[in-house]
Amino acid sequence: MFGYDLQNTRYNPNEKIINVSNIFQLELAWKVETPGTINNLSSPIVANGIVYIGDNTNTIYAYDALTNKFLWNYSLEPDGFSPSVIVLNNIAYVVDHSKHLVALNAKTGVPVWTKTVPYSTNSSPTVVNNIIYIGGGNVISAYDATSGETRWSNQNISGIVSGSPAIVN
Repeated sequence: MFGYDLQNTRYNPNEKIINVSNIFQLELAWKVETPGTINNLSSPIVANGIVYIGDNTNTIYAYDALTNKFLWNYSLEPDGFSPSVIVLNNIAYVVDHSKHLVALNAKTGVPVWTKTVPYSTNSSPTVVNNIIYIGGGNVISAYDATSGETRWSNQNISGIVSGSPAIVN
């Protein structure tokens, strides 16, 4: 999940803390090159042993996290995307700049469904209790994670939504 948890704290108590005393112990495990430049507006996501990255050719790539073996890629609409991929229950979700919410099989990259949304966004979706929340412009919407059906949409927000929704259960 982008931001580590539902509140986007970005703090994982299980990670080894990198600091000035141990940073020199880090070693390159592997690297890959994509046809384009890695998209600097999205973060790589690691879920279930797979690394998901995007580049400026509007393509999402999936690699085995241990071996860097290429698994699949998926090209989005030509307007591109900038938010990070979110993975839940073996489905990878991403929003592109052509106003599409796309659900991909996380292991194969095969599209499960695509939903046209009312706005373009630079924020990653948040998935909680099988509901996908996304925001852009002055709108926040909720979609069923299994089918992509709209649960609700609120277009009366004053101001601009420019970050991933944080959800508190």
